[in-house]
Amino acid sequence: MIASELRIGNLIQANGPVMEVKAINEYGVELYLHGSESDNWEEEIENCQGIELSPEILDKCGFEIGGYDMLFWSKGNFELAGLNWADAGIEEYQFVNFRWNDGKDGILQIHYLHQLQNLYFTLTGEELQINL
Repeated sequence: MIASELRIGNLIQANGPVMEVKAINEYGVELYLHGSESDNWEEEIENCQGIELSPEILDKCGFEIGGYDMLFWSKGNFELAGLNWADAGIEEYQFVNFRWNDGKDGILQIHYLHQLQNLYFTLTGEELQINL
């Protein structure tokens, strides 16, 4: 993971549990576990991992599924297109397209929840609500 990809509020994993980024500094990231917000600790960036996107994660973000050949997940005016490589024996999702209501669209590989959080904020100006 690269520290410059992170924003305060991103959800990542550090040695297992899902944690929220509270601060980013030259030593690493300051994190907290939901439910124990008063208990913050620092973790070196090398010990942090992104949370891979999956249908379950997108469901927790409020996205709804649709589509046929490609899978589409939408939330309001924001849409992601995903490819499921399971037919090729690979249990992996690769989210490659995004579209937003003002005509912005693009092709961007999105593999992790923090990348989706950042893209969603960039396009909508709102934080992505996640029900973990």
